[in-house]
Amino acid sequence: MFLPGPGDSYTLEIVAQTPRVRTVPVCLLSSHPLVLSEFERVLSGPQFKLIPRTLESTLGPDLRKLTMPRALVYVVDANMARPATGALLANILEKYPAARVLVVAEKFSAQEGHSLLRLGAKGLLTYSEARDQCPRRRTAASGCRAACSQVSSNPF
Repeated sequence: MFLPGPGDSYTLEIVAQTPRVRTVPVCLLSSHPLVLSEFERVLSGPQFKLIPRTLESTLGPDLRKLTMPRALVYVVDANMARPATGALLANILEKYPAARVLVVAEKFSAQEGHSLLRLGAKGLLTYSEARDQCPRRRTAASGCRAACSQVSSNPF
């Protein structure tokens, strides 16, 4: 073992580490290719790792058995029938209970919105709200609940 003596000199070199950018895996689920491409455009950036998946709109309740990629956040396009959207949410949250699910649609009725929130959706956004909100916020990744104005005037 080497012990420093009184005449020895040492230099201390400090190496700064570059901060790591945390990428959030986001799975985009829609039966419409234009919706997928729009969300890919809106969510493009180094903070998101996008996993787009095109769904068969004819699957309906079979979406409960669909194999899902693992992600922290799921953006579900609710342009399908209500039972199909519910089955898809149940599938995601059964396999990945810690996942955050955002549901997007043209509009939500109060009943539909509350039903989706009860099923476990963390947020509901219209297409236009999603276009405005997604680039500025990481609502789902931070765990905040958001609801569109048609469902509730107060965020959860």
